[in-house]
Amino acid sequence: MAQDGAAASLAALDERRREQAMARFAALRPHLEEGVSLACAAGHAGIPVRTADRWLARYRRGGLAGLARSARRDAGTRRMPADLVALVEGMALKPPRLSAAAIHRRVGAVTKAQGWRVPSYGAVHAIVAALDPGMVTLAQEGQSPTGTATSWSIATARTPPTRSGRPTTPCSTCSSLTRAASRPGLG
Repeated sequence: MAQDGAAASLAALDERRREQAMARFAALRPHLEEGVSLACAAGHAGIPVRTADRWLARYRRGGLAGLARSARRDAGTRRMPADLVALVEGMALKPPRLSAAAIHRRVGAVTKAQGWRVPSYGAVHAIVAALDPGMVTLAQEGQSPTGTATSWSIATARTPPTRSGRPTTPCSTCSSLTRAASRPGLG
């Protein structure tokens, strides 16, 4: 009966964890099936005896599925206050755009004043990187009066001027007029 539960648990694992459990079982198999000492089986598999002992205990408790590495209980959660996460996000969205390093330096001063643990640069960078790029663009550049993002106006404002000093335009009619006006004697 316990084997059915273990088989069902093993089937619920993803492929990587299932392969890991089978590799660990292969290291323990001589001890379990052939009566070889655990120290000898561990030495033959190239693992420390203490590791083999832990794997054996996990196998006896949970079967093959017990040999797979379990997921962290706190996976996907942050260990910092929600107010601190909101502060980092707010600094990342506020113009002018700050680098993650600059945000980390500013957050360090605030956390010391609040008595919080200073987050690592990696934690600050992960929060900034997780922000929706569209939201960052909207927060940094705002909206035009028509309700669309103004990235096109910024792109055209940065285009280098032609020899005549006029900016280039994508319109073919305007481009031909600009070229004609820039040639001496044709305009």
